[in-house]
Amino acid sequence: MRKCSTCQQLKPETEFYKKGESGRLHSLCKEYFNEYCWKRWPDRKILVMEYSVDTVSSRDIRAGQQLFLIWYPQVGQVSSKAHL
Repeated sequence: MRKCSTCQQLKPETEFYKKGESGRLHSLCKEYFNEYCWKRWPDRKILVMEYSVDTVSSRDIRAGQQLFLIWYPQVGQVSSKAHL
């Protein structure tokens, strides 16, 4: 049994993802780890688009952001800074 650092519940070790080759377990259970990744992904995606200005025109980046919001409407207004 292991305690999730977010929900503070004791869960079996099968409810935690393993870290790479070390085999150690993440501190977040699978449920909260997936939620964390889902919330973090849009900000990181937009951040990557903004950093791509050097190689892609700003018009292409704006079009990509608009398509992103069409594909993922639940995201709505997304901040331009990633929460790492």
